Amino acid sequence: MLVINYLEILKHEAEENESESTDSKPISKSNVDKITQKDIRLISYTISDLADDDGWAFLGDVGSLLQKKQPNFDSRNYGFQKLTPLIQSIKSFEIEQRETTKGRSKLIYVRNKKQNRNKH
Repeated sequence: MLVINYLEILKHEAEENESESTDSKPISKSNVDKITQKDIRLISYTISDLADDDGWAFLGDVGSLLQKKQPNFDSRNYGFQKLTPLIQSIKSFEIEQRETTKGRSKLIYVRNKKQNRNKH
């Protein structure tokens, strides 16, 4: 009898956790930092540091270098689940998706828009 009750409790807790995780709870505006010019400059300089001759940088590398430059940088602090939507929300950057040679996945590249390039 004790085992059955314990299993029922576990099942109930699992159902509660599942319903909580599937609910799309909007992030409270009071908990979200505003993207400042300082943040935009940090991202811009990071892209410039990693950019190829055409100005494009792989977004995964940009995210890694951002973490090294500013360890507390996290797109979730600005209300975005990932770095891609954060970058897309800033009009200073261009984003391009490229398919891998096998076409199984897409790689995301980012660059500073022309008016922002070479300002370092």
